[in-house]
Amino acid sequence: QIHLLFYQKVVIMQQFITGKVFNKNEGNYEQLLESAYYLGKIINGFEDYTTSENISINNWYSKEEIEKANQKYNSMIEKVGDSKIDLKIKEDIIFKKQLLQDLEEIIDFTEINKITHKVSHGDYSNLQFIYNKDNKIKAILDFIKVKKLPIVWEIARSYSYIDKEARNGKFNINNIVDYTKEVSKITELNKYDLKYLPYVYLIQLARSTFGYDEYFKDVKNKEELLNFAFYRTNICRNLYEQANEISNRLLEIRGD
Repeated sequence: QIHLLFYQKVVIMQQFITGKVFNKNEGNYEQLLESAYYLGKIINGFEDYTTSENISINNWYSKEEIEKANQKYNSMIEKVGDSKIDLKIKEDIIFKKQLLQDLEEIIDFTEINKITHKVSHGDYSNLQFIYNKDNKIKAILDFIKVKKLPIVWEIARSYSYIDKEARNGKFNINNIVDYTKEVSKITELNKYDLKYLPYVYLIQLARSTFGYDEYFKDVKNKEELLNFAFYRTNICRNLYEQANEISNRLLEIRGD
């Protein structure tokens, strides 16, 4: 691996790795469990690693952060026009504002503050995998975002990216339970992790304006980013409907 400074930017050159890649939501059940296995191995591998990069659940879930998100959403609503796309954006924003309010009423802050934070990949998903000819993971790339974070967020997010049955944003409850169970075989998860896994992911997505914000700016790929925003809000809708059932099923892993 070679590091270069080119036009004031750091360029990292690595050995070329042959193999193939898959797009988001193209993984089968076996690849799902393989992804979970390596996530657990990565978390354990960083057990003694120290970093100043840190994302706490408090960075996402506090009255201040929720208020910031609401202010951004209110500002966007003022920009929305009468086109079909604009009305869809407005519908999504109103939903996410209500979701933030609902989460405040549902979540016990003293409990969710007890979830496990450990150093992990930071951007773990099948988009970082190179597969061999047998469709097994050959290499995992892009560790540039390594940081200490809520482990269940990385679990929920990486599941949502790989499972072909979740391509429409709807979690397959059996699959997310099996995915989490596979990770927990390698790195321990406490009862608060299992209880709040769907809610941690909801918190992060519900307060994110990414994609919508870019739509109102002069960026080249704003339509692609907006579609990604629609997709993530669809995750919010479906995950919120299933969150309680997922939480209860996950707690069965520990017998809690």
